[in-house]
Amino acid sequence: MKIYITFIISIFFFTVYSSFASAGSEHSGHADNSGGAAQNQQMFPEPLKTSNPAPYFMFVNQDGKKIGLKNFKGKVALMNFIYTSCVETCPALITKFKDVQKAMKDKMGRELILVSLTIDPERDMPKALKAYAKKHEADPKAWQFLTGSPQEVDK
Repeated sequence: MKIYITFIISIFFFTVYSSFASAGSEHSGHADNSGGAAQNQQMFPEPLKTSNPAPYFMFVNQDGKKIGLKNFKGKVALMNFIYTSCVETCPALITKFKDVQKAMKDKMGRELILVSLTIDPERDMPKALKAYAKKHEADPKAWQFLTGSPQEVDK
């Protein structure tokens, strides 16, 4: 079940990442109607439209601090679901987040935040998440690794 969920999330993430990656790039082969001046594109042109707001949550991050949905107000939050002992899809998800962290470094923490929630909270305590974050060179100001009780994570 964990692999299936992670696969679905990875497909979603790839779609979101692709749209961010192409948002600021110029398309070769298209004429520039501005007389040669590059058009300035806004990275996040409009808010994502959803039918329901994200449910409220409160988890503990890799530093043992409580983090809730309110901590991300006014920012775009990309979220994935991982577990530190995963050897198949999770490393690919983490690599994509590392790519986003590198590509969007000037926006990280201010406009964009990365959130990795463990789906194995019984093993992935803050200490394990902190070591995992360090191993993967995650910027702690811009990339949160979260855990909670199994009931909270399942919800």
